[in-house]
Amino acid sequence: MSNIKKPVVLPELEALINTLRETIELSVTLANAPDKLNLVKADLEKLNQSLCEISGNSALERHYQYHGNANHVLPYSPATGYMNPIAPNIEIFEHHGKVIGQVTFNKTYEGPPQSVHGSIVASVYDQVLAITNIANGTAGPTANLSVNYRKPTPLYRPLRFEAWVEKVEGKKVFLKGECYDQENLITDCTGLFIRVQNPRQYSD
Repeated sequence: MSNIKKPVVLPELEALINTLRETIELSVTLANAPDKLNLVKADLEKLNQSLCEISGNSALERHYQYHGNANHVLPYSPATGYMNPIAPNIEIFEHHGKVIGQVTFNKTYEGPPQSVHGSIVASVYDQVLAITNIANGTAGPTANLSVNYRKPTPLYRPLRFEAWVEKVEGKKVFLKGECYDQENLITDCTGLFIRVQNPRQYSD
């Protein structure tokens, strides 16, 4: 965990991203109120105009180099990126040889009633396993991902994703992942990734 380097992001920018997350969550439960909806739409159009003035040049590299902090590797990922407002607000870190992702899903990610959509769960697994590869120096694209949905993944509950490299055979990297609600296993997965030689964007 030495040589940890965090990308330089202004707190104002992180606060804006988190506020956009709140906006997205509110938008999936809007009521039929035409007059108010028209007013909000007009406000959003003005906001978008303001955002256009400061948009176009990302504050960070899309594939940030790994410097010992797993949370900062893929900051714009739609599955786990802390700089992407459509991604759940997930905290990723290393612990005892595993990569851990802690997250509480809100209504934005609902599939079955009061449960997270299965595709969202799979996306988070795919990214957490990919970050595990990066942290272990075995980065490469996904070849296969298989998820076992043992129980519904609940909304508004603190969940814990765990991932680790099981074995490496040449260019093939085999990983496993599990997701827990407290100590209850609710899903698990296996992944096969193809190791890329000298991936410059992932190394120091």
